[in-house]
Amino acid sequence: MSKEAALRVSVLLVEDDEDDYLLTNDLLGDIPNVEFDLDWVSTPDDARRELRLNRHDICLLDYRLGPEEGTELLKQAPFLGFTAPIIMLTGQDDSEKDALAMRLGAVDYLLKSHLDAHQLSRAVRYALARREAEVERLKRLRAQSENDSKSQFLAHISHEIRTPLTAILGFTELMINKQPDKDVLQGLQVIQRNGQHLRSLLNDVLDFSKIEAGQLELEVAEVRLGDVLADVWSIFSVAAEDKGIELLFKTGEMLPEAIMTDAVRLRQILINLIGNAVKFTDKGSVTLTVSCPTSSSETLNQLSFEVRDTGPGVPPEAQHLLFKPFAQAGTSLTRMEGTGLGLAISQQLAERLDGSIRYRAPEGGGACFTLDIGVGELAGAARAPLTLDARRGIDIKPVQKPLEGTVLVVDDVEDIRHLIGQWVGQTGAKVEFAADGEAAVEKVTSMKAQHRSFSVILMDIQMPLMDGHEATRQIRALGFGGPIIALTAATLQGDREKCLESGCNSFLSKPLNPGVLTSALRRAMPVMPPAANQIANVLLVEDDEDSANAMAFLLRHLGCTVAIARSGAETFEQLQQASPELILLDLNLPDTHGFDLAGQIREAGFTECRICILSGEAVSADAARAAGADDCFLKPVDLATLKSMTG
Repeated sequence: MSKEAALRVSVLLVEDDEDDYLLTNDLLGDIPNVEFDLDWVSTPDDARRELRLNRHDICLLDYRLGPEEGTELLKQAPFLGFTAPIIMLTGQDDSEKDALAMRLGAVDYLLKSHLDAHQLSRAVRYALARREAEVERLKRLRAQSENDSKSQFLAHISHEIRTPLTAILGFTELMINKQPDKDVLQGLQVIQRNGQHLRSLLNDVLDFSKIEAGQLELEVAEVRLGDVLADVWSIFSVAAEDKGIELLFKTGEMLPEAIMTDAVRLRQILINLIGNAVKFTDKGSVTLTVSCPTSSSETLNQLSFEVRDTGPGVPPEAQHLLFKPFAQAGTSLTRMEGTGLGLAISQQLAERLDGSIRYRAPEGGGACFTLDIGVGELAGAARAPLTLDARRGIDIKPVQKPLEGTVLVVDDVEDIRHLIGQWVGQTGAKVEFAADGEAAVEKVTSMKAQHRSFSVILMDIQMPLMDGHEATRQIRALGFGGPIIALTAATLQGDREKCLESGCNSFLSKPLNPGVLTSALRRAMPVMPPAANQIANVLLVEDDEDSANAMAFLLRHLGCTVAIARSGAETFEQLQQASPELILLDLNLPDTHGFDLAGQIREAGFTECRICILSGEAVSADAARAAGADDCFLKPVDLATLKSMTG
């Protein structure tokens, strides 16, 4: 080995005998492939001074230093700040002293009378190897500790931001649904948009942290490609129209109907790429082109999504920053706003989906991003043309029947309790509240004493006094076997598992989405049974507001769930969301005739529901049946007549 490649080791020798110093120096010089820088001290005080400096790789410490024993220095070394390994040297073969030295922290114990270059070399190399291993272990522990601290910090920040966001977004949506006047509505929509933007920024930071920590979990499953594209189209079509730009989704080939991927993450990437394109394009178009790349030898199991816009593009000097996190700080890259994490996260998500994102500057201006992802085996897959038909692959949902039972809402934040209570109340279920885990346990205990039980418990996790995990364990110990749904602002890896381990059945993240919450309750609770043979779901098509409200009131008095449409066009919008058992159809509507609409409803496939024509003038029952209706009634319609229709 060359001189330059030799291992260089600094050694502190604590030895009061000059002859032993010379012997040790000679032995170190005989060790091959190692260069030693030897510092010699002969008194305990000088040794303490050197140990405090902590500047040596190893210490050779004599067991006897005049009247003082080296074991005293060995005890003091850690407190003096010395961190390198210490090897004891002694002239006496004594197993008790050997054991004492090792117990006090020495890494080896060598007899001077038997010492040679080979033995000393082995001891030094072993000590240094152990030290290196210990340093690596401490680095790992420190990194893990920092990681744990970071995760705890992010979980805390997530909770502290998501909790008020739940109140902000939830109450804003409730107020919007109360149909306020125009000026108030515009203000509420501003609050809603900015709240959603804050939630998006928070999600970006948390996603990036999960990716960095290797904690991002994918859920790969079979996904309908058309449904994903239809969702993304619906998100941006209105925004593009408002800006006066054209939004185009196209392909030159038949696409696989189903692919294997994580639908949430694919949608997230496409929303990021198309959202940026729409945001930075003021005129012209944004085009998504979907293709299935092929080679001459075989079909590649990949899909390609090219997003091209006619905006200003990205300056050449800034293009190398596009996929770097936080890169917009200190730059003039106008395409990158917010946290500067969107494209960086998208690139890393694409890599997790066995693909990548590329950027190019098209001739003529604009920007072009191409996303490639792996989608599983495509050979023999069923294919279909690209369609953005919102009804494709979507089941028409029935009008929701009221839920039966009582829900316990557990949350320490009063605003959140009140908000969730309103959402639960809208399902028809009864609501009770608990402000912390202890109160929740008391509520369940009280119900048990009355031989009653909650239908569902909505359990916040981060609470004072008793958190949701402990409250759930105690409630399960009381024998409660019903659904407990965890509500938490913590979204890092393992949070879901912790909730399930403590006894929860499922897990919802804050800020809560009222639709998701309602769906979870409907899966967990029974619906209110209607009266025997009574029609429960009614679609009322009436353009006169007072007349519609009056009939809806009477129908609800009879226990029906009522949806209202004001025109023929609104009728089909309602049918997208509801599958009514009875349609009450006004004969004269602003955009169509009732007979024509009845025929269109039947042609659309709604053949099982009953259709009754309502008219202010006498109508032939035969003409009504010929149009597709089952019966006709003369206005005004009273409670008894409505009861005969629905009973």
